[in-house]
Amino acid sequence: MRRHLLAALAVTKALQPHRLPPLGATRDVAASSLAVDEARDTHALPPIGPARDDAAMALALDEARAAAARGEVPVGAVVVDDTTGTIIARAGNAVEASHDATAHAELRAMRAAAQSVQNWRLQDATLYCTLEPCVVCLGAAYAFRIPKIVFGAPDHRLGAAGSWLSLHTETHPFHTLDVRGGVCAEESSKLLKDFFKERRRVGPRI
Repeated sequence: MRRHLLAALAVTKALQPHRLPPLGATRDVAASSLAVDEARDTHALPPIGPARDDAAMALALDEARAAAARGEVPVGAVVVDDTTGTIIARAGNAVEASHDATAHAELRAMRAAAQSVQNWRLQDATLYCTLEPCVVCLGAAYAFRIPKIVFGAPDHRLGAAGSWLSLHTETHPFHTLDVRGGVCAEESSKLLKDFFKERRRVGPRI
């Protein structure tokens, strides 16, 4: 009888709802990693061309380094207003902190940009990302009506812009997407290689 009672109590305890910390409570690393991304830097980038591409990718690399410092795969992204050259939004990977496999830098930056301009149609913007976008992020670029993507290093495992798949070459019924890779590719690739080299040295995660 006592054994049955203890088993019933254990089941009851297991079924009790897990209470999250109150809103506003400190969530240490996860909180900083999932904070709302910066929007609209005050300074403008150079005019459209190679100089703007390099400057925007440098900011994306800063986001990638910040992601690595949080234990995330070092990928960063920025969304730039094509007309004014201002940064609409910037973001880094947050997959580990959010426990969300789709919390990629590109997708987070596009979401933040849409919130910043209060319009999901980002028709006059360019997405810069340090790594070739995957199927999810490239598909999201179509959904957000992004006209142009510039990326750094190729992703031979998951890249959807020529490395694994070539989604951007498929005919779309109402939107075209201009994709160009190789901008700051060596620096972007080195960040990733160094990150995974260190992870292998430390050993598998528990």
